Amino acid sequence: MKILLINNTFGNFGGGSEKVSYETGKILREKSFEVFFFSSNKKPYYEKDYIYNIFFPSEPNKYNLYGLFRMFYNFEAEKKLTRLLKIIKPDVVHINNIAHNLTVSVLVACKKNNVPVVMTLHDSHFACPTGILIKGKKGYCTKMSCANGNILPCITNKCYSNNFLKSSIAALEFWFRKRGGFYNIPDAFICPSNYLYNLAVKSGIRKDKLSVINNFASPEYLLNKPEYSNQNYFLYAGRLVKEKGLEHLLEAFSRMPEIKLKIAGEGVNKKALEKLAGKLNLSNVEFLGLKTLSELELLYKNSIATILPSVCSEVFGLTIVESFVFGKPVIASNIGGIPEVISDNYNGFLVSPGNAEEIKQAVLKLYNNNPLAVEMGINARKTIEERFTTEIYFEKLVTIYSTFLKNIRNLKSKLILQKK
Repeated sequence: MKILLINNTFGNFGGGSEKVSYETGKILREKSFEVFFFSSNKKPYYEKDYIYNIFFPSEPNKYNLYGLFRMFYNFEAEKKLTRLLKIIKPDVVHINNIAHNLTVSVLVACKKNNVPVVMTLHDSHFACPTGILIKGKKGYCTKMSCANGNILPCITNKCYSNNFLKSSIAALEFWFRKRGGFYNIPDAFICPSNYLYNLAVKSGIRKDKLSVINNFASPEYLLNKPEYSNQNYFLYAGRLVKEKGLEHLLEAFSRMPEIKLKIAGEGVNKKALEKLAGKLNLSNVEFLGLKTLSELELLYKNSIATILPSVCSEVFGLTIVESFVFGKPVIASNIGGIPEVISDNYNGFLVSPGNAEEIKQAVLKLYNNNPLAVEMGINARKTIEERFTTEIYFEKLVTIYSTFLKNIRNLKSKLILQKK
């Protein structure tokens, strides 16, 4: 079986969708599937000499008018994907994150070429113009007013960066996707959590197209043995963006000057966070920048626990799984799909989003009680082995591929018979 995996990028840029997409490809290759990739040409690639990168379209430049238009619909991506589809003739196209880059143009290319499409929903872009369900300065959006296609709340609340113009553009792009019916094209959708499944239903995606398959620990990570000792620090690993709630994390550690926090990652909010850290005189907080895989593994191993203080609708929290592999508990916000991974007081602690005091109390419980941290770490590793292995993911994924391929072939056979 030939599988074409599509994602905005084909490299390690700190995002969850690119990791899941590439690791899915590696798993499928190990199971003797023919695997191909399609993305924009942002470098470096996971595979430097990947032969089909000549078909990768250029990454849109959002700072000019043409680039802005391409964030709605990328004609270059449609054209180049069409050429690639005719060459490799995949049995299934598995689409991941395409928002504001490859765009829905790749869905159209697949439809025109009659290729079955499975799409993994990595965020809430199908229900929210910004994809993070944050209502401007008012915090987490509980009403999900835009899910049915109403874009006015996004504009009036200035949901995108608290900026009227940016929010209007995001709202119009969302309206374009909704009105164009592009989410009717995929034959099947994969949701990494029940939370996202329910949001997809609310947004109008048909239930019979939806399945839940949790994210997984990559094969390389699963080879690592858990490490229950530590070097006396806590870790945040991920993008430095507003929705991750890092200002609340810094506030919490300003109340614990004796406890160290390491922050690994890059993002548009980095300078603002560094400025806040300076304002709070946080000598116990260290910004490490983007780390390599091996460097990140070492950071996980030596930490007491990791922290995910999100204030947005976290779909799953891939860094939670990564932390669990190394036998490290996780302190995370009780929001979105996170409670489906973390069992409070078992493999971590759940705290209220944006609550620095609750983060502080959870940190102190682990810092002052090493046996508790070890016990929770053992439970965390057990959680991985029972629920989030590559084998579990592969079996469920192939079932979806096979089921929808069979259904599509049966439908085509019926149409041929009807014509006769």
